[in-house]
Amino acid sequence: NERVKGMMTMVVTEEHDEEALRRPLMGPRPGRTTTPSSSSSSPSTSSASSASHLRLVLRMIRPWEFVFLVSLGLVNVWLAKMLGYIPGDFYTCLSERDLEEFKKTMRRQVFWVLVCSASFGCVSPLSELLSLRWRRRLTLRLHGLYAGGQRYYKVKGDVDNPDQRIQRDADFVCKALATVANLLCTSPFKILYFTFLAHHYLGTKLLLAMYAYFVLTLTLQKAFVDSVAPLVVKRERAEAEFRSSHYRIRGKAEEIALCGSTNETRERDILNQRLGGVLSAQKKLVVYHWGLSLSSSLIDYLGSAMNYLILGIAIFSKRGVWDKDAKDLPREISNASFIIFQLIYSFSQLCDTAKNLSDLLGYAERVGELIEGLGWSPDQGSGATDPEAGATKPGGGGQGKRG
Repeated sequence: NERVKGMMTMVVTEEHDEEALRRPLMGPRPGRTTTPSSSSSSPSTSSASSASHLRLVLRMIRPWEFVFLVSLGLVNVWLAKMLGYIPGDFYTCLSERDLEEFKKTMRRQVFWVLVCSASFGCVSPLSELLSLRWRRRLTLRLHGLYAGGQRYYKVKGDVDNPDQRIQRDADFVCKALATVANLLCTSPFKILYFTFLAHHYLGTKLLLAMYAYFVLTLTLQKAFVDSVAPLVVKRERAEAEFRSSHYRIRGKAEEIALCGSTNETRERDILNQRLGGVLSAQKKLVVYHWGLSLSSSLIDYLGSAMNYLILGIAIFSKRGVWDKDAKDLPREISNASFIIFQLIYSFSQLCDTAKNLSDLLGYAERVGELIEGLGWSPDQGSGATDPEAGATKPGGGGQGKRG
């Protein structure tokens, strides 16, 4: 019994040395010193690495379905303009006490509200559907690489926790990609279109002043994004180590039990240390997300004040379209305010994507590292990793053919 117990202790200790303790932790282990890892590089280097890994992931996913989001975004921009001009007509007919014009305007309002509700309501479900398609495509191609040519064995020493990167990080990449694509596919067209309309009411100088404000806010958001992306990578690495330690105890429960209370204490200490690494990484991420949220909120509320400031300067200058009779001013003020608000809101949407973009870069770096570790390059094409080759449709109970 003593010899068996000693052998079990040796097996448990060796596995910890080879698996759990081989990878760097978030905090130093008592009695050990850790070497600096590549994750502690400068923000600019980490940002460049995350961007290159994102390009690699995109070339594997091939998200050609972006065209549907772009088309729907163009339709929604036009519908938003048609709906936004109606309040100006209400101001006119109410100020003139024109009942017939009021009824006609109300019918148009109801019609455009119904059309806009149907069109705007399709955006979020379409994004979720595209996320599912992209996850299926990406995961099946990763399976084709990972489960062939003994890569599941060869990549073990180069990439930590490949199972989590395939099962969890790939899902998060596709969800974040769909969220970012939902905003980025519509905002550029809205900015261009409403800039053209705003020039009619504001002129060149006031429009340039608005763009200077937008550039300043986007620069502020980019500084937060460059800092958050590396923290997402560290958090996911710590989560993977924590999960791996629990998985190891479940698989080696009998051996650990035979080793006695000494090894149980050691296992508990390792689990607590892994948990400390997770909480430490999550805490840093929460602080940076907090700063990102505060900056986004400040930009949104400043945008409202900017709207009235720019509009007030344009009206009191009495130039161009504002050199009109007082009875026409309510309609023009309503239309101009709507256009400026839409332009500010479009830039605010770009700022609001900062958090999702930082998460996307972090998850893409982990998935991209796995793709590089599996030896895939865009020049190879799909080949054996084609998701349509031998794949069973979701929900289907059929079995794939065996070679």
